[in-house]
Amino acid sequence: MRKAIISEAQDLYILRAQSFQHFCKLAYSPEELETIIHAYTPTEIALAVSSGNIFVLEESGVFSGYVWIEAGFGKELAVNPEFIGRGVGKKLLIEGLRIITSKSSSDIEIFATLNTVRFYQRYGFVPQQRVKLKHQLTGKLIALHKMSLGFSKARELVSRNTIKWVMT
Repeated sequence: MRKAIISEAQDLYILRAQSFQHFCKLAYSPEELETIIHAYTPTEIALAVSSGNIFVLEESGVFSGYVWIEAGFGKELAVNPEFIGRGVGKKLLIEGLRIITSKSSSDIEIFATLNTVRFYQRYGFVPQQRVKLKHQLTGKLIALHKMSLGFSKARELVSRNTIKWVMT
């Protein structure tokens, strides 16, 4: 796990699209899926990378996924569909929680796509409510699930799943 670098921003944008296309296709209509896939522009991804907010996991030189942390908030987690079943989502989630809990002692709230609710529940997140958020560019509404995880539970999860990362 390491911070992404600016020259990787376009590849991360593509990975994001592939991840959401693959994992969200059964939970959303084609129009909703397009809105989710294009929720962020390549420029926004590049700005997040430049700010040091995106951390990548790679195997043999291929991105297996990334986690985007911004202002102590887990903004996004994306997994390369080629790496299904290899624990990439868990690794990214644990690292994201490690980063968040090192910067804040607040409970953690996320907005999960409908297809990922069970994934987050496995790690102690509690569904709060289903919400519709307006896409910043198109104004279209997207259904997401607001979920929360207490700070102490997040710290416990991180300590139980200590992973040795090389951060560069």
